[in-house]
Amino acid sequence: MRRLLAFSLIIFCIFMIMCKEKEKIPEPGYVLKKWTAALEKLDYTNYKKCEAYPRTSDVFMEMYKDEYFTDIMVTGIEDVDYEKIDKDYNHNSYISCSVTFEGTAVKREDNKPYQLIRGDVLFIQFIEGERKNDGWLISNRSIIRINR
Repeated sequence: MRRLLAFSLIIFCIFMIMCKEKEKIPEPGYVLKKWTAALEKLDYTNYKKCEAYPRTSDVFMEMYKDEYFTDIMVTGIEDVDYEKIDKDYNHNSYISCSVTFEGTAVKREDNKPYQLIRGDVLFIQFIEGERKNDGWLISNRSIIRINR
């Protein structure tokens, strides 16, 4: 009886380990919020984790020294076509997804909102290469500014 109980316990443990849910890849909306938080704090490390092709630290600081974005809200996410695989300039394969969003541009000097922004972001997820396990990354973006 003890052997049967021990055997059952071992089988149960193996089953639980094998059925453990994989960590979900962050949704593009989560990545956008993490990206905007990095811009607000001028946190280059987190910015770099969100970008597929991050700029250098000096360029990042120069780009966002006067403003940052906040209140980002995703307004649309394109369905991912897992059959459509592209390659980047390093010949790494990836899938892509287009996301539209809205938010606010804020001046750093007084932390006051001064423009509404709307934009499109191309997210990519590498399926091979060095960043294969990094989830969705910002590859390209277009931002339209609307003065208040």
